[in-house]
Amino acid sequence: MEKVKNLKVSEIVALVILLSLVISIPVLIWGLRTQEFDVRKKAASGEDPNKPGYIMVYPAASTTYVGEILSVDIEFRPYSIVDQAKPISSLTIELIFPETYGDFDIVDVNGNPTDTIEPNENLLNTGNWAFPVRSVIRENGKIRIELAAINLSTDGYQSTELVSIARFYLKTYEKPEGGKIPIYYNEDSTTMISKANAQDILGMVAVPTINVNSEALLDFGYRMQGVDGDTPTVMSGYEITFLDAGGNQYSYQGSSLLNEDGVFRSEYSLLLDNLPVNKTYLVYLKDSRHLRKELGFVTILSGVNQAPVEWENRVLLAGDFDNNNILNIVDLGKILSEYKALQNPLNSTNQIYDVNWDNIIDIFDVTLVLSNFTAIQVFGD
Repeated sequence: MEKVKNLKVSEIVALVILLSLVISIPVLIWGLRTQEFDVRKKAASGEDPNKPGYIMVYPAASTTYVGEILSVDIEFRPYSIVDQAKPISSLTIELIFPETYGDFDIVDVNGNPTDTIEPNENLLNTGNWAFPVRSVIRENGKIRIELAAINLSTDGYQSTELVSIARFYLKTYEKPEGGKIPIYYNEDSTTMISKANAQDILGMVAVPTINVNSEALLDFGYRMQGVDGDTPTVMSGYEITFLDAGGNQYSYQGSSLLNEDGVFRSEYSLLLDNLPVNKTYLVYLKDSRHLRKELGFVTILSGVNQAPVEWENRVLLAGDFDNNNILNIVDLGKILSEYKALQNPLNSTNQIYDVNWDNIIDIFDVTLVLSNFTAIQVFGD
């Protein structure tokens, strides 16, 4: 008894918090583990002072592709009106995926199936939040996510802004029936508890739908002669052509960004609209200043395809300015007609002759073209 009397105030507070956690965590976990899924959503029209809490999955509507990893945030807001804002002490959330998880799964950032989701590091690093439950549960061919977050501070948590509480990653393996992955909340185990009176103030949850596209996309990289990571120009347009075993050709236009390692990579995953999948293609790349280059073979599947890493060493040779995939005396004459001084400024009509992308036409551009002019006619790959 004498030891209890000699405890410091901070130690007493810590004991109280620890005791409350011991009592509340089993209750929270019990609340999450319902026997039957109730997939009704909470709904409210406008701001209810008694039920102002709001939870949403972001993005509320999104499209992902087969094979792609989609990053999804669970966000919350206790109040939206500043004058009415009061602190909360905890959140519990249960998300239900009613479709079978053979079509998709919850994964980590690298695409490996996982049993946990990631709490918001900014909240976690404050030391004021604990996440005793953050589970991914697979039962009866379905998936649910259970999350319990407790604010440990004596004042509770107060905000009128949407804040991410946790993040998960979803990867699709094939297009589900109907092309959508709906997500629901379990109404009974999704709560937002007021610090003042321990009442549930959750009034609205936003129920998202994830659309799944089964078309093919491609990520790839390549190099351009005379261009390295120090080059100031960072974007280039291209045409990429896919040739199948039967001689059929499919061409697409896109743009690429120059990285500091000197490799151009597709700005976004290139959508291969109407390209037959599950087939192998020989791929060629062309832009307005360079001869066409054979990148190599690739097998295209539904979803996001990664090109062979060897493509990043393929170099497009400079010198084709009339887009006929031939470097000849005509191309040489074109660039020499623009080489009128030691340094020639660019304009809308002569910029294609800046083959090393340094924003001037000079002897270095001419030298690059001349180095490739090894015959009367030099053809692209």
